[in-house]
Amino acid sequence: MPKIEYTLCFENYLEMTSSRREKKDFRIAAISAVSGFFCIAAGYLFLKIRTEASFFPGGLLLATGLLLTGLAMILGFLAKPKESRPDITVLRREYDLYHADRRAIEFDENGWRLSWYEGEDVRPWSCLRQVYELETLLVLGTGTTYYWLPKAVLQRDGQLEPLRALAKSILAKRQRLFEVPLRPSAQVTGVVNRSPDFFALWP
Repeated sequence: MPKIEYTLCFENYLEMTSSRREKKDFRIAAISAVSGFFCIAAGYLFLKIRTEASFFPGGLLLATGLLLTGLAMILGFLAKPKESRPDITVLRREYDLYHADRRAIEFDENGWRLSWYEGEDVRPWSCLRQVYELETLLVLGTGTTYYWLPKAVLQRDGQLEPLRALAKSILAKRQRLFEVPLRPSAQVTGVVNRSPDFFALWP
């Protein structure tokens, strides 16, 4: 079982937290929605007050408001995430407190063990849910935790390709959850259960 010792650098931590700083820009969608609501309200009031009025301008305002509201929904779905400017002071403090310690990871065909100042975290490969790569990090994801491993250190020790290949092969094997052989027998065909809470099985 190879053992790789590493320390996450501050650049690694910035990459780890980049998704946390990404926020969608809904300003255009919000302006369109507010304008649409105002147009709908104005058009409705205009038609309510002047019942004998024609389509213009009350009906036109109402139709414009509906169009702007629909456009706001489309713009909201199409909004792209935009990374906000990081607060370096806060991120540096978080890094120094929680991620600047020395760590070590060991792995084999059964699973991996991560060691750090608080103890050890042992996981079998059956816990693996995803594996992906960032610019400087190889990430192993379980149902509850992400394991951030610096690619430079893994490559230096010649373990980047073996670890990546092993993790991906585990995921590939798990694409088919299970197989059930179907063997008809007298127990599962022609059985009638008189209870209304069960289905009857017929040949």
